Amino acid sequence: MEDPRITESSGLARSTVHPGVLYTHNDRGGAPSVFAVDGSGTRAVLRLDVAATDWEDIATTSDGMIWVADTGDNDGVRESVQLHVAEEPDTLVSSTLSATTYDLRYPDGPHDAEALLVDPADDRVYLVTKDEEEGRVYQAPEELDPEGVNELRRVGTAPANVTGGDFSPDGRLVALRNQGKAYFATEPGGATTELTLPSQPQGESITFTSDGLFVLVGSEGVDSTIRCMPTPRGIED
Repeated sequence: MEDPRITESSGLARSTVHPGVLYTHNDRGGAPSVFAVDGSGTRAVLRLDVAATDWEDIATTSDGMIWVADTGDNDGVRESVQLHVAEEPDTLVSSTLSATTYDLRYPDGPHDAEALLVDPADDRVYLVTKDEEEGRVYQAPEELDPEGVNELRRVGTAPANVTGGDFSPDGRLVALRNQGKAYFATEPGGATTELTLPSQPQGESITFTSDGLFVLVGSEGVDSTIRCMPTPRGIED
């Protein structure tokens, strides 16, 4: 990603509307912008009409929606975090997108979460915290309320220092990653199969390809490279 505006690529998600396009965004301190990129470079910059406190991950769903997790909280001070949802444009041109914002609150105080999972079967949202010893998996309510605060529920544990996550397109696998490994499971918080990742300056993101056979992993840093790794076989068994 040679665009000089992409300096801290923190999340990565495949477009479900534009084949071959990936969405990414900068980390804390960046503008509320989603970059649509492919092998030719940046195709468009999509600015959401929301604030950006600490964007950490991004996801897409088959109904053409972009989900952005403003869930970073290194200092542990945020009483609630935000999830922004906008519709993918039919034509990739730089523009401003209208987004719906949902406030989310943990049941046990603030957490720093860098992984967003959206189940393709029912759009159920999961957040995975970044903790040095063991991460926590939280589930959002089945129906999100844009007017009130949505209480999260803890439903499992995760590997340490998770920085990104994704559901496979068919919903059968979950992928999480940290700096050195990717972890695959059949459900959020489930038993994992590990895959060693290639060295990256600051590995942050992961997303499945549209066929689910590979994962793409990205890193922060100027001119960062997206690498492709095969998804382990036989996990569903």
